[in-house]
Amino acid sequence: MAQAERTREAVVEAALARLDLNAKTRLLAGQDRWSLPALPQIGLKSLVMSDGPIGVRGVRWTADDPSIALPSPTALAATWDQDLARRAGVLLAQEARRKGVHVLLGRGGQSRHRRAQRTAAGRPRRHSGGRGARRHRPAGPHRRRGPGPRGVFIGYRAWEKEGRTPAYPFGHGLGYTDWTYESVESDGTTATVHLRNTGERTGREVVQVYLSPGEPGAERPARWLAAFAIVEAGPGESAEVTVGLPRRAFEIWDEKTAAWSFVGGSYEIEVGRSITDRHVRTTIRI
Repeated sequence: MAQAERTREAVVEAALARLDLNAKTRLLAGQDRWSLPALPQIGLKSLVMSDGPIGVRGVRWTADDPSIALPSPTALAATWDQDLARRAGVLLAQEARRKGVHVLLGRGGQSRHRRAQRTAAGRPRRHSGGRGARRHRPAGPHRRRGPGPRGVFIGYRAWEKEGRTPAYPFGHGLGYTDWTYESVESDGTTATVHLRNTGERTGREVVQVYLSPGEPGAERPARWLAAFAIVEAGPGESAEVTVGLPRRAFEIWDEKTAAWSFVGGSYEIEVGRSITDRHVRTTIRI
């Protein structure tokens, strides 16, 4: 925790220590639906809250004081335009100040990686997890070849094969904290990943596990997503997650037999935050 953060925490703790139980209860309960009471003994003015984030509702309900309606946050995120997001934030701040609002209510800042491109494997399926993590497995890495000429090389696999760089790589996502990947171990059926929250906020991280064949062929991608998991940790805390490696991740579609065919050999397991941001790796032979 940074020195400035520790100083703020000390000031808050000292102020709370000067309050009796009745004052603390009033602070928790609030004086009405949208505000907290003033507590002059610690220099705290009344705090006014309001809903967000598509606009500032304020505390009055009148046609004479309408609220500016901003685009849906989902639509804003879909633009991947950071400057546009900043402009929306500035507008919200100006509107809150005009309406006398101190705090905008909204969801906590948790990392949710959004896929920049769709994969040939389709939408991931959710599986039960352990150790506070949600584990997911995508469908097989190699779909049957369709009538098109690209076969399995669509989405992020096509970008890699063609050596092109998209605006945002597959698996890209942002959060309000930082993570350090420390190690990965695998027995060929599972991968256990160790990482640490090195930032100053509690956050979530999408741990992505990719497979890269030791002997890639013309009909196989250089790597593909085998599984992923969501972990959560506080500042400075470590996290560990074990993700299953499905058999389908090692199979290809054999057009001659019209069946899935297991491909043994050497594979490198690469783990990171996106297909281009891989941090730890280990090699297995199956």
